[in-house]
Amino acid sequence: MGDKKSINWKLRKIGAGLLIAIVIIAGWQLIALFAGKPSLFPTWQYLYKKSLPEFALFGDYNVANVRGAVIVIFIHLATTLKRIIVGFFLGIFLGMCSGIAISWSKRFENSLTSLLSVLRYVPLLGIIPLFLNWFGESELGIYLYITFSVFVISATDTFFAVKNIPRLYRTNGRLLGAGIKSELTTIVLPAIMPELIADIRNLTGLVWAFSLGAEYLAANRGLGYLAYQCYQFSDMGKLIIIIGIYVILATGTYLLLSTFLRKQTRWLNRFN
Repeated sequence: MGDKKSINWKLRKIGAGLLIAIVIIAGWQLIALFAGKPSLFPTWQYLYKKSLPEFALFGDYNVANVRGAVIVIFIHLATTLKRIIVGFFLGIFLGMCSGIAISWSKRFENSLTSLLSVLRYVPLLGIIPLFLNWFGESELGIYLYITFSVFVISATDTFFAVKNIPRLYRTNGRLLGAGIKSELTTIVLPAIMPELIADIRNLTGLVWAFSLGAEYLAANRGLGYLAYQCYQFSDMGKLIIIIGIYVILATGTYLLLSTFLRKQTRWLNRFN
């Protein structure tokens, strides 16, 4: 009975999502037809027949064509994915380690808590010019910016997750003879896992925004670079395609990672 209700709920959720997508697609088409200005409100036919093929001109093609456009987009997508994968996992690893280390040591906590709080509320997209000044338009600067942005959010979320653990848990563990290693693996990590999972899911979407901002200003390849070129030519059709690609990729990675994490942490449901 419970499984049937769960399936029905998932089907209703999927149906609602599809309905919203259909309404948006149909609504945009009606607005585009009513406006009659493809440069501002391109129709879906305009996007496929004109805007999409012209992406081929950003590569080694002299003629606009859909096949060349798809190849060019995938080449830039591969570059963006490489930057995101490195920055995402490295930032999360360093952030989790730093958050736990700061919360574990009173010396670090007293001196670095304020710094973490300040960094957490700094608009991360606003510090891109700093990385431009420090590293120029280098590949290293893009990787470091994405890693730093993910690190700041991961470190602060991990720190406060550890601080939210009831003190009684760790006290009882020490009374029962738990050392630092066993306290970390059997008490701290299981206790903060729900918050860490929420943090990772949140970062799955944000990392695409971080890569877009970095590539938009300081790259000669990547989806952000394509977005910048489209903006330079005021090409609304291509910008809409780029936005659609980001939406699909961000949603897809979020769903894939959420499914993976849910399967790997089934014990949390039993524990709760």
